[in-house]
Amino acid sequence: MKWFRARPWLFLLPVAVLFLIAAKGAYKGFFHPDDLDNISWTSIAELRTFTEGFLYPKYFPWNFRPVGHFYFFTLSRFAGLDFTPYVAAIQTFHLVNVCLLWILTGSLGLRTSARLVAIIFFAFHSAVFDIYYRPMYIFDLLCTTFCLLTIVMWRKDRFWFSLLTFWCAYKSKELAILLPVVLTLLEFWFGSKRWKRLIPFYAVSLIFGVQALVLRNPQPTAYSLVFTLEAIRTTFAFYAPQIFLVPLLLVLPIFLFLKDRRAYFGLALAFLLFLPMFFVPGRLYGAYLYLPLVGISLAVGTLADRSKLTAGITLAVACLVWQPVQYKLLREYRKTMLTEGDNHRAYIRGLRQIALVQPGITLAVVESAPETMAFWGTNGALHFIYKNPDLKVIHLNQGFPENISAKENLLLLGWDAFHRQVNFIAHRQGEPEASIINMTALTPVWQLEQGFFGVNGGFSWTAPKSQARLGRPAGARAFDTTVNIGPAYIEKVKNVTLTVKIDGEIVGQRTFTKAGWERTEWPVALLPEGTVKVQFEVDHPLATFDGDKRILGIPIVSFGYLR
Repeated sequence: MKWFRARPWLFLLPVAVLFLIAAKGAYKGFFHPDDLDNISWTSIAELRTFTEGFLYPKYFPWNFRPVGHFYFFTLSRFAGLDFTPYVAAIQTFHLVNVCLLWILTGSLGLRTSARLVAIIFFAFHSAVFDIYYRPMYIFDLLCTTFCLLTIVMWRKDRFWFSLLTFWCAYKSKELAILLPVVLTLLEFWFGSKRWKRLIPFYAVSLIFGVQALVLRNPQPTAYSLVFTLEAIRTTFAFYAPQIFLVPLLLVLPIFLFLKDRRAYFGLALAFLLFLPMFFVPGRLYGAYLYLPLVGISLAVGTLADRSKLTAGITLAVACLVWQPVQYKLLREYRKTMLTEGDNHRAYIRGLRQIALVQPGITLAVVESAPETMAFWGTNGALHFIYKNPDLKVIHLNQGFPENISAKENLLLLGWDAFHRQVNFIAHRQGEPEASIINMTALTPVWQLEQGFFGVNGGFSWTAPKSQARLGRPAGARAFDTTVNIGPAYIEKVKNVTLTVKIDGEIVGQRTFTKAGWERTEWPVALLPEGTVKVQFEVDHPLATFDGDKRILGIPIVSFGYLR
């Protein structure tokens, strides 16, 4: 047995191999919007930004975390948008944390079988699957690495090393701010009461804690601390059942009645390092349990360490029950992750292909994107692909633009979810305007100057007065307009007259009294080609319609010149 204990790799290697086999599906995933946002700005940042951010005792209200963001800084230069190295890095750090937990449990005197139980519980837990799949949680991952290093080095009496790793932990994520309290309990229960050596640790926490209170954003955000009972109820109800997959209150008494300081220390570590998250009800993600899971795993290992029999039974349960359940949950989780990853990968591939044929874009108008691709992810991807942090991006689902400059090199992007492809149309400065506009996913929205409320279902609602820009082709003999008069709409207004003007001159009028798609052609004089202003006016605007508080004009399907 001593021969086995002297070779910990005999225990750690099988755990690592099983983890890598189970989590290999992560390589089939793809970047999350937060990843793309981080990659876009770190790829153009200077090294000095990270060194100064790391060295200065400064709190950053905008969540700049120099150690974690340096990961994106490095890999964005080395790997670009190749997802594989990002996953390899986060899974490597996770396995490092498994090894550090093994060292910590050993330093606290757990027998080998109990240490195995602890690392099995920690190595593969359904609550934190995102840690192994999403690079965006590198901050929690690295914070855990340096917190573990701090505790291990403190146990080994490496004062300066532990102080440095504590600094690194905080610069990875702010959850480490209460780590000095954890070290105090460690010293009280297992140390020689070296209280003075804790002063620098508390000084660091005090410096950052005061700044956080003084400099915090006065405007409420998803990251805001909310010191209310409702916030605690919300966060506890979300996180507590995920730890043991059963209500926490059914399990917690078992550890409290162990009468073992190691279990108390593990629970205290979990509570203290998670304490700030109890007051952040706007950000509820299972991955945030990763750091406190270290303490819970230590408590589980302590439970297994009661006797050789207890250790053997617990280890058998961990291998034969816990692990299979976790793997089953992973398979269910992986389906969602892979679908999301396939969509994101196809979207980014489409953007990169478009960038090859449409370089030099100064404005991107996003009509649609994959449902899980938030606007900051699309922005980050476009900024990175075009190597232009000043590229302007407009998202039509955030408000329909008006008076987009024709002097821009424009790109309109639409996502075809069925075929998983990106469609686009481009407009270069100086190119002629379209002479006819159809309200589709690829409508040239830069020609809709004012009074249009977006494209929905093949038409666009107008305001009572609206205006668009058209290119008049040579030889145009008629002007065509198609509207979509809905039954509910005509029932409310009874009748509506549409007046169409070109450059202020009336082209024609038509009154609609029944529902249906109605197309109208008006003759126009033969004039040279050029750019014109088209105005639409209605006599019976609709103040309310199905709860819509906008004042509406008429739903237009298409309009433009006929040769």
